[in-house]
Amino acid sequence: MKKYLFIKPAQFVFCSISIVLTAVLELGMGFVDGAFVDLALDASMDRLALVFTLSMVWLVCYLSVSALCGFLRNRYTRRIKSTLRQDLFGKIMGQSVPAFNARNSSTYIADLNTNIENLTSYYFEQIYLCIHHTASLAASLAGMLWIDPSNIFLIIIVVALGLLVPALAGKYVEKRSAQYLGGLDEYTAHLKDYLSGFMVIKAFSLYDRIMGRHKAYNENMEYKKMAQRDLQVLLRMVGWGVSIISTTATLAYGVWLILHGRARGGDIVIMGNFIGQMTSITTEIIDISSQFQTARPIIDRFNGILSHESAPRDQGERLEDVREIAFDGVSFGYTQDKTVLDHVTARFEKGKSYAVVGESGSGKTTLFNLLLRYYENPDGRLTVNGRDIQSYSGQSYYGQLGWIDPNMFLFEDTIRNNLTLYVDVPEDVVQRAVRAARLEEFINGLPLGLETPVTENGANLSAGQRQRLALARAMINDPAVYLLDEFTSNLDLQTGTEIESALLRERDKLMIHITHKLIPEMLEQYDEILVLKNGRIEEKGTFQELMERKEYFYSLYTVSR
Repeated sequence: MKKYLFIKPAQFVFCSISIVLTAVLELGMGFVDGAFVDLALDASMDRLALVFTLSMVWLVCYLSVSALCGFLRNRYTRRIKSTLRQDLFGKIMGQSVPAFNARNSSTYIADLNTNIENLTSYYFEQIYLCIHHTASLAASLAGMLWIDPSNIFLIIIVVALGLLVPALAGKYVEKRSAQYLGGLDEYTAHLKDYLSGFMVIKAFSLYDRIMGRHKAYNENMEYKKMAQRDLQVLLRMVGWGVSIISTTATLAYGVWLILHGRARGGDIVIMGNFIGQMTSITTEIIDISSQFQTARPIIDRFNGILSHESAPRDQGERLEDVREIAFDGVSFGYTQDKTVLDHVTARFEKGKSYAVVGESGSGKTTLFNLLLRYYENPDGRLTVNGRDIQSYSGQSYYGQLGWIDPNMFLFEDTIRNNLTLYVDVPEDVVQRAVRAARLEEFINGLPLGLETPVTENGANLSAGQRQRLALARAMINDPAVYLLDEFTSNLDLQTGTEIESALLRERDKLMIHITHKLIPEMLEQYDEILVLKNGRIEEKGTFQELMERKEYFYSLYTVSR
């Protein structure tokens, strides 16, 4: 995290200087108080106006520098947080699919929001305090020695007592902080689950059971937070005890100095102010140490994320067109003990259309996941135009794909931005895709048309509208390959048939469609049907050929009627 602290060295230096000046000027109050006490003890009116004027000058300087310090700190902290959040987000989004899925998405949200704020409070803000306290401690030390060199012994005792407690308690604070962070992650993950499953909870009357489970996770998190805070309270009490003992000892020693003619009455006020600053600092050192230990698990987690190598995006050969996609003996499993695809061999050629059918769990979606490069290095060979699928740059490869599934994600943005995906697209291209996806009537009926806002994941749209928006989105990109996973499942039969038939007429494309709708009029239009069973291609051929064989596909078709 140190690199973020020094992300703008010149700005950090200016910020540090303002902190040091603020700390030094704070000690001026002790001299002001001491001067007024000396005036009272000397019964002198001659210098009252001068002392009062100087105290007002000091006040103006202190308030001005303190305000400047606050402004500089706020701006530098904003830059640190913004840069750190951007770097974390980039690393998270740059992960491979397996690496991304290894953690619950709620932990990413917590990291980018709550934990960045916690890190700012527990680490970066404490760095500012360390600079302030170092300057204040040095100035207080110089002031105490200026009053009487023998104060060095008192200073050593005060500082030693203040530093002993955090040194002994550090490991316990870090342990409690790590436990709380784990409890917070667990609670956040389940909270996201419950909010996402709101309709299921309603439909199955799970309110009481979910409330009970939420209570358990909630109390577990709060118990761990309480344990962390209890330890901080204990440390703070010890610190205050050290402060009171130190102040009392200082006052007693100051009286001794005055009685022996080594100090004036005002000096004891100055000494009290200085030793108060020093004991306050040593007390806060305990708290700062506690905050640093609290930040340690977050720092370790952030360092782990930032140290991960991002999945390559634009490395590799540029893919200009897709002539052929080939599976040669491809096997794949999400875990080592379970194979999902088993020695699959298939050819998909440009200008042809392919339907992929089979029962649930037969491997259809996994086939698409490999084509989408979600997983690397399956057994066997998966090639595009004769070259390994991973050899092409990510940007050029995905630029050739038009992918649609039944649950395509929509951003919380306008319809236009969901269609164009934040790229400047000619209006005629957008309108052509809208017409092809049978969205024209729907969009023209909206007061804001294409500028209509889409709420979270399209919650203000019907399933059919979301699916047609996904189709129009793919069409705007004019892909060489359509990967369609039940892309008309939420449409009425007539609309779905019209859209599918229109795509099948685009003979310059390669179209692969996972479908459960075994409709003869549609399947007859495909050049080849691949029938998957238990991760293997059981049969392939045209609809007519498969029906004449009366084997596995025929049984699927018969059952579906």
